[in-house]
Amino acid sequence: MNDHQQARTRLAALKERLAVHDSELKLEDTELNLEDTLLVTAPVNDAGRRFCVLVMCGPRADDHGKLWFWLHGPPEPHPLTEAERVIDAAAEISDALRSAL
Repeated sequence: MNDHQQARTRLAALKERLAVHDSELKLEDTELNLEDTLLVTAPVNDAGRRFCVLVMCGPRADDHGKLWFWLHGPPEPHPLTEAERVIDAAAEISDALRSAL
């Protein structure tokens, strides 16, 4: 299995875990011409705002090319956790979105 296939597999596992962990989150594969990404959107808050994060899965150069989940955000994507740690990544994403509400 190549890196792209492994990344898609890990993102699918993360999507499944997020759906189980927090059913209020909206999960969708992106249509941004970015491969290996997942858009995670929180419900609308009391102020009428909706927060979302774009999660990517790709190699991390300073970890010998091992696959990691990355949060896409200014100014550059930043590493979240190793792609093998799906449960940890789901908890961190859910907590980050909830704290923004």
